[in-house]
Amino acid sequence: MNNETLKTAIVQAVMTAAERLFGQTGESFYYFALITSGEAHAPIVSAWSKEKLAMVPEAERPIVKWSYADAPYFD
Repeated sequence: MNNETLKTAIVQAVMTAAERLFGQTGESFYYFALITSGEAHAPIVSAWSKEKLAMVPEAERPIVKWSYADAPYFD
């Protein structure tokens, strides 16, 4: 698989994941990330919505707002 083919496959997979997530939840997303490691593991999605952040205790919101690992939509 050449670089262009891999790039196209990743873009298509991310677009499909985003469309499904956004369409199925009806939530307002402000954060959507594609996470991978340096060991060439498969990439995973991490996402936060305004609605899910509002469910987090107020004191914790600044800590988790941009955290991929704490996101309610992870993997």
